[in-house]
Amino acid sequence: MLTVNQALGLVLENTPQKIQHLRKKLLDAQSFTLAERVVTDRDYPPFPRATMDGYALRLEDLEKENKFNLIGEIFAGDNWTQPEKIKTNSTVKIMTGAPVPECFDVVIKKEDSNNKENIVTIQSNKFKKWMNIARQGEDAEQGKLLGQQGTFIDDSFLTIAASLGYSDLYVLAPPLVSLISTGNEILPVGAPVLSHQIRESNSVTIRAMLKKFNAKIHKSWLIPDNPQMLAEKISECMNSDICIITGGVSAGEADFIPSTLKSLGVQEIFHKVMIRPGKPIWFGRKDDALFFGLPGNPVSARITFKIFVEPCIRKLLRLPAQKNYFFPILKTRTKMHDFEEYFRVKIINQDNQSYLQEIESNGSGDFINSLESEGIAIHPADKPELPQNSQTQFLFW
Repeated sequence: MLTVNQALGLVLENTPQKIQHLRKKLLDAQSFTLAERVVTDRDYPPFPRATMDGYALRLEDLEKENKFNLIGEIFAGDNWTQPEKIKTNSTVKIMTGAPVPECFDVVIKKEDSNNKENIVTIQSNKFKKWMNIARQGEDAEQGKLLGQQGTFIDDSFLTIAASLGYSDLYVLAPPLVSLISTGNEILPVGAPVLSHQIRESNSVTIRAMLKKFNAKIHKSWLIPDNPQMLAEKISECMNSDICIITGGVSAGEADFIPSTLKSLGVQEIFHKVMIRPGKPIWFGRKDDALFFGLPGNPVSARITFKIFVEPCIRKLLRLPAQKNYFFPILKTRTKMHDFEEYFRVKIINQDNQSYLQEIESNGSGDFINSLESEGIAIHPADKPELPQNSQTQFLFW
């Protein structure tokens, strides 16, 4: 049986690179992946900019005098056009964001000065060159690369793109995903249920996890454990980038997914991985379409999506791998098997230190307690014990 790392390696190895680009208006591009280079069109700031309300002066004058003649004022958006008025021991009143005339190299903030009848007295002896001035090109020089293919477009990047004059952006087309939930005991969310039946939630969970990548849902079905119906619906997924099937991948008499996929020409890459929960996971490929068979248990489906499907989508979109964090674990944790185990945790603070606290559960079928979790921690396969305070790998949901 494959380890988690071996299985994930096969997923990534079999994930093709998408090349389709879309053009999106700036706000519509949020949460997509950039498909072009974004560079600065000019220096930023494009002029020496005052960072405080106050008075612009020459350092060489300020080192000799503390009284200056006020000759004008400059607001943000103004352009000083009277250089001949600037004499020795002169100053201009300047507002935050306004361009500082070329000959000035210090701004003394308003609180450190006094203006009486257009004679400005400087009341501070703490000053240096370029104080309270953002110099031209200080943030970025013209032509600096600020975004490239694989950059995730969030609100921060939209701010930058707008400031650089981009009204629209080329983005990578998100993956086309089909979802199939299986099981005789599963009913749609709004349907009345009998005592032996459960409501289908996996498609809701997976749709929510796909949403942050703007993945487009191609097809979605809830079907019983019927080989003929399964084959019919899976056949309609062949034009998807990814097909995710939940349930029916174990070794029970009603687990028809592996055999049905094989009968349709989908090549099995692996079936079963040394992971808990989620051991029965199935992965295969037909041409450029990828197929994931996830366990039907909602917790297992969520975890195996996070560990195997999300990295696949990130590669399709040329996004960096999800970030791993390490925190000390609050209490010693033991396990009696050689599988890599993923357990739900929340982050708590004690004595100015953050810890991972495992959430008590009744097994992987206990989905109610996921409400408390902030993510999953990893108990490595080769470690029977995670000692108290030991650094433990953690993934945010």
